[in-house]
Amino acid sequence: YGIDRRPRTVRFVTDVEADCVRRDFTINAMYVELPTGSVVDPLDGSVDLAARRLRAIGEPLKRFTEDPLRVLRGIRFAAGFDLVLEARTRRGMRAAAPRCANLSAERVRGEVERMLRAPGRGRAAMLLAQVGVVPHVLPELASRTATDWLRVGRLLEEIPDGRPEAIWAALANDPIVAESMLRRLGVTRRHRRACERLLRLADALRRRGALTAGGRRELLRNSWDVGAPGVLRAVATVEGLPESRIETMERRRRRMTAAERKPLVDGQDVLAAGVPAGPSVARILDATRRSVERGSVRSREAALAMVRRLAAEAVKVEGAGGR
Repeated sequence: YGIDRRPRTVRFVTDVEADCVRRDFTINAMYVELPTGSVVDPLDGSVDLAARRLRAIGEPLKRFTEDPLRVLRGIRFAAGFDLVLEARTRRGMRAAAPRCANLSAERVRGEVERMLRAPGRGRAAMLLAQVGVVPHVLPELASRTATDWLRVGRLLEEIPDGRPEAIWAALANDPIVAESMLRRLGVTRRHRRACERLLRLADALRRRGALTAGGRRELLRNSWDVGAPGVLRAVATVEGLPESRIETMERRRRRMTAAERKPLVDGQDVLAAGVPAGPSVARILDATRRSVERGSVRSREAALAMVRRLAAEAVKVEGAGGR
């Protein structure tokens, strides 16, 4: 393997012993012999599994240096299957943690999302901090204290499902941090916006009166189906907020009229303002809806005026680029 974990050459082997020593953890080096079904376990992975122990194969630092993603995989296995990190393995993970900074954003995002959507996600968040990998894969969260991570871990455990928007919201716990972190990790704009809405709704739960009526309506309309009830109940449980506040939000959402459930503006309004179909439509729509959520735009007339202004600017920029 090269430093990017891509094989430079491939050599097929038929010997189990030769195959197992190149793997990551002993519990991943067990085999079933066909057709008999007997278990072949050269490295005593079944013994480690029975002891609820995660142990790297051979020299831990060498294993993690071969592919630093194994550090994150180890955290995922330990948290998801309720395993204890063997002492040498834990030390090897800490020593290799800085190498995780060389991992692609896509690999980091995939592994972190898998561990935080699985059972044990609260412990996974704590292990990310304890193993020392956070500054290298999630630098936006590097300044957090042990108390902060304890709270985030509790939030994640309280969320009833593993919706990506909900778990990223609980992990980031701040709209600005979430946008910066998720953009760097390559999370889609749709999921970033859903995460931001969830966090703003959680803030409104903490601070009654933090939203205008229009902003609250827009958030309730857009966030309920991407995990808002679970996130709000998790926040209420961890922070000791009254359940009645969530019930009030639920009642307001149920009582919204058909007109209130519709956005103040949509894509057709942007197209009608002279913007050609394409990315500019989504950007203008997104900016306008954010203004509605924040309360700076409170009526359809004001929203349409903003769309027209942004549309004129977009058309002007695109025209200048064409020349």
